[in-house]
Parts: sequence; structure tokens; C-alpha cells
Amino acid sequence: MQVYSIKVTETEGYALEWPLKDSFLHLTGPSRAIMSGGILESNVTIEVHLTLKDTVESKDRTLISKAFIYDEDDLGSGDVISTCLLQGLCSIELCCEHLEQSVQATIVGARVVKGPLRCGNGIKVVCSALPEGKTEGSVKCPSGRVLLLGSQAGTVPVGGYLDLSRQAVSVKSRGRLEILIQAGEISGSVVFKAEDSNISRGRCRLGDCEVEITVAWSLLVESQHDILVMGYIAPYAEN
Repeated sequence: MQVYSIKVTETEGYALEWPLKDSFLHLTGPSRAIMSGGILESNVTIEVHLTLKDTVESKDRTLISKAFIYDEDDLGSGDVISTCLLQGLCSIELCCEHLEQSVQATIVGARVVKGPLRCGNGIKVVCSALPEGKTEGSVKCPSGRVLLLGSQAGTVPVGGYLDLSRQAVSVKSRGRLEILIQAGEISGSVVFKAEDSNISRGRCRLGDCEVEITVAWSLLVESQHDILVMGYIAPYAEN
């Protein structure tokens, strides 16, 4: 299950100040890929606790506090879906996708190797999981992208790292991962082929600057049966 974004939307009848300045919640996870299918379990439980803070703790208001359960049929396959989670004083719009036979890509570092990288208006880093046969730049819809870094204004010197808020994403086993960096009017991208394991490195050029991106690949555990019986995780069978 690939989570792209979570957005706070209005519920009519409550005297809250809408719209919010930025209705998309700043996601810092998950720290590893979310399994939404397998031999033993196919359900995903999403627990949401969202509180409106006041200057006095006793006046804090709980906007939403509930667990939502999805199974593999709810998520579908190959399509980005948006679903509304309604409860309390607001509703949550969850944008996600079910990716069959996927591997985990962990972006362990984005380091400036030539530069420096300057941007007074901030730096944006997004990634997209490209199916087999798709070319870079083919994901035009923002809902199909994972935001890794929303803003890092200022200058990143040579040897410095971009402070990514999210690092782990899912990629189809025969697909590719595109990472796009935008600094002001300048943008660049790099594409990695999905691997079962190992480390991949690639460089993204932004004008006179270059950023080296390091990605670690790993298989997902579909079932504890794989480890208990075989003692290891087997790659997906070739078609």
C-alpha cells in the first residue's frame, strides 16, 4: 500500500476557520513499506488521531480519533484512489495505491556533490514509482507522487545533505523509481531500476549543481510463513 498524501477537509456545521493554510498533513513516514496483501493477512489498519491545539491544554479539541480498516479489494490494483475518512469535527482524504509484487526502496541520502545548491524559495523533492515500460516524467498527476521534502530554503553546501521527511516507498519489482528535485526554476531527475537488494546511486543535475542520491533496496515479507518454513525471503516468481 503506497500512501501518497493525507489531506484535512471540511465538515459542514462546525465553526472552524476554513480553509486551512496548508490542508495536506506533513508526513514523516512510514519508515518501511506497508503490506496490503499476503497469504495470511490482506487487511491494513490506519489509525488517525488529529487534535486541534489551543493555548491551554484543557481546551484542545479532538478533530478525529478512529481506526479504519482496508482490505485488498478496497484498495484495488494499479490505480491511485482517494477515499474519505469521516469522523468527529473534520474528515480526512487519503490518497493511496495498491502495488502488487513490489519491493521497498529506501532513499538513504541526497548529498550535494557539486554546487552549492542555492534556493531562497525552498527545495522540493518528490518521487514516483514508474511501471515497466514507462519513461521518466510520465507521472503528470501530483496524486501519483510521494513528497520526500516540501521546503528547505537557503543554501546546501558541497557535502551537505537534503533533509528528507520521508524515505521509504514501494516500487513494483519490474518497475523503476524516479526522483525529481526542484529548486526554484531549476529541476532535474534521476531514474533507478528496481532491485531485490543492494545499493543504487545516481546523480541529479540542477544547472551547475549535482546531487547524488543513494537508494537501498529490499524485499518485502508477504507472510511469516516464508521465514518460519524456508528461513529466508524468496523473490517474486518470474512470469
